[in-house]
Amino acid sequence: MPQTFLLQSTFIPAYKSPGKRVPRFTTVPSYFGVRAFFVMSTPLTLSTLNNDILVEILGFLAPEDIARARQVCRSLMIAAQQGTVWRSVYQRSRLLLPDGPYSHHQPRDLERLLIRSSQLYKTWGPNPSQGQRINSRLTYPRELPTYSFDAQVISGRYLQLAEDGVISWYDLDGDCTAPLLVFDCPYIATIPGFLKFQTNAQGEGEDSVWVTFIRSYPMDIVVLKVKFGSQPTVTLEATLPAASVVEVQLANDYVLPVKEFHSRDEPLELFHIPSKGVYHVPRHASVQRVYDLGHITYLFSPNHLFALYPHKSDTHIEAYRLPSAEDSIADHTVLQTHSGVYPHLMSRTCVFQRAPNDPPSTPQSMPYDDEVTFLSVVCASAPFQSRARTPELNLHLLDAKLLPSGKIDFAKRCSEHVPVGSFTPTTLVSTSRSGSGFAIIHAPHSLTSVYYIQHQDGMQPSIVQHALKIPTGLQDGHLLAFDGYRGRVCWINGWHDEWSQIDVVDYVA
Repeated sequence: MPQTFLLQSTFIPAYKSPGKRVPRFTTVPSYFGVRAFFVMSTPLTLSTLNNDILVEILGFLAPEDIARARQVCRSLMIAAQQGTVWRSVYQRSRLLLPDGPYSHHQPRDLERLLIRSSQLYKTWGPNPSQGQRINSRLTYPRELPTYSFDAQVISGRYLQLAEDGVISWYDLDGDCTAPLLVFDCPYIATIPGFLKFQTNAQGEGEDSVWVTFIRSYPMDIVVLKVKFGSQPTVTLEATLPAASVVEVQLANDYVLPVKEFHSRDEPLELFHIPSKGVYHVPRHASVQRVYDLGHITYLFSPNHLFALYPHKSDTHIEAYRLPSAEDSIADHTVLQTHSGVYPHLMSRTCVFQRAPNDPPSTPQSMPYDDEVTFLSVVCASAPFQSRARTPELNLHLLDAKLLPSGKIDFAKRCSEHVPVGSFTPTTLVSTSRSGSGFAIIHAPHSLTSVYYIQHQDGMQPSIVQHALKIPTGLQDGHLLAFDGYRGRVCWINGWHDEWSQIDVVDYVA
């Protein structure tokens, strides 16, 4: 709690005119950092307060209160325009916000981000004060041949579209009839799931993006570097062998191709894009046959690669320390450092960010990672374990602490029931930062839910579920992307027809 002194009321929006006198006794955040008691010998007006004091006071208010406060008098209007005010509010906020604030952020940019985040919290938070409403809906203007394209949405804004012979990028906030960038490449494999992206490439910010896709002839993984902004560019960064690849993971400036194998002793190859270094990663102990590759999940934290293999009633997890600049690995083999068993079958899992993802995320700046938080859809009971026709699914928020002994200690912080109508594949997508986040769980022909997740210091971890309001005609669509910062949900509609279309739905302005 900030120290305070008795000066004047912080409920500034209540005052209607600049000349109205303020109370002589009240409590506000202390500008001097000390606790003191002042008795005013003469009444003051807001216009007589020092601008620095007004800026300090405003920095402790909610974004909506600042917007109302600047209507009170000229002094508050001028103070509310200061970047210091909005940077202070941004840094103190517990709302889900993008990385920042940065030097290039203008006060109006920070205000817009804060207001939007506050509106989403009021809609999907633990105590919603306003109902869900669809602010806008955009349909990508071109129908696409079903099963002959792959698509993703980068940072909730840029549509990345892979078709036969070309990859294109479109600005969903601008003119999406013409691409921002085009990369021509024959024989692009458009099988859904092979097209990947990672923002903040080499710690250069959200507009710097790694992109990978598979080219079927010659058979390789193509690595691109895409830069958005005022002058978008796309460059070829590298190509990797792709024979027998069944999956590609991309995170932390690493590419992890998962390939079929003849012997389980064959390691995985982990490629570091900036250095072009190749590291060897042992296979998970539960992977004995090629068939097992369809069950394993690989996840990256800032310092570790995790391999999760679910069994009938539990999940075996192994962790591998990612190389850093200080490491001297003679044979470039990444060793398993930790292992553990979570006593539930983890179906869909993602990493939940509790600490700000401050750039640069280079190996040199990485601290030792001794704890990671997972958000996972788990099977509390499966049909083969009971007489139930459908499984009971729950959403778990759990901490995994990597102990010096090499064990992983799991602690479930909270859980929430996942309503699904049938045992169908479930999609989990989330946006999280600094212990706050939103997630969407979608299953075809079932209820789609949005979840608010909170896991911050000094607060009880919690998960709150709401049924997501879906526009007419999209109930049977496939969830393409979700951006919790924007409140934007993207759908692919028409999987059962010859042609498909992409719809973009915004829940706040």
